[in-house]
Amino acid sequence: MKRLLGLTIAILLAWPACAAPLGGKVEVTPVPGWTFAAKPEQAPLPTLRLQPTDGRNATVLLTLFPAARLNISDAASLRKFHRMACTPFLPTPTTEVRPIEIKLASGIGVYASFEDPSLVGKPSRPGDYKNATSACLYLGHDIVVQATIFCDDTSSTAFTEALTIIRTVAVIVQADANKPPASLVASPATGTSAFSLRPPSGFMNADFNANAAPGYFSYVRTADAIMLSGWLDQATKFKGMRTFWAAEKASLETNLGVKIANESFKIVAGWNVVAYDLPIGATVQKNIRACRVYGGIWADVHLSQTGGSASADNLEAVLAQIKVEPAR
Repeated sequence: MKRLLGLTIAILLAWPACAAPLGGKVEVTPVPGWTFAAKPEQAPLPTLRLQPTDGRNATVLLTLFPAARLNISDAASLRKFHRMACTPFLPTPTTEVRPIEIKLASGIGVYASFEDPSLVGKPSRPGDYKNATSACLYLGHDIVVQATIFCDDTSSTAFTEALTIIRTVAVIVQADANKPPASLVASPATGTSAFSLRPPSGFMNADFNANAAPGYFSYVRTADAIMLSGWLDQATKFKGMRTFWAAEKASLETNLGVKIANESFKIVAGWNVVAYDLPIGATVQKNIRACRVYGGIWADVHLSQTGGSASADNLEAVLAQIKVEPAR
């Protein structure tokens, strides 16, 4: 769903302090029980290595590639690169690879697993892995991440946790200090008088755009790491908050593979609101989804904050300051 992708992409953009940058462009967050084995390697290609803290025989390697140099721009070109990345693990150069899709909040990804026939039936030895899984992610923004999972059993908890780590890979959002937020004016295609949305003080345009549609917007306030994104659309498309949220929640849980917790409905400063928590790695992200109709315009807003200071009260305070009014 285009609206869902445009809004939920911000979920993986405001990471807790445990996240590590990869090449200054993307961040990776370890799940509980995993840690970074060493500082990121920056040459010749930025690389991160993660391992379980309890000594389980598993490793995740992530390497950043420039998509433009690889001619990757869509699912087809990503699969072609993935086929090449799998070559070291194939028994023959012509062996067929059947990649599996990785569900990402931002971008597309595929992976395939391979077993080392020489280690089948033999006891596990530290650093000698029976299985290798090659994954490739295309996140847009000229970014491709190549990931490899090494483990002894693809049905193990270690493998499941490694896949979860790969799903946390996300583009780093940076506010553009030279580009203060302008009011976003609703598209004339709505057939109504133009409306504008103005974010509260301190928010800057995010150096990031999840959707090219004219009604989409994305801001960030770096002082408290609050993300503000959303959509202006035709009021006739809004069928009520509970109906709208039921569909969004189902799609969100399916696409991200997480379970939304502690959801509650309320009215905040005239906005129809659902507040909810989203587990991310070892922390919890606080979220608000809010909708309001102004004349012929439907304003759909998503606010999120991650970390020890995150709270629903912080998000409600921001929501109450958002201005949607006829454009002047």
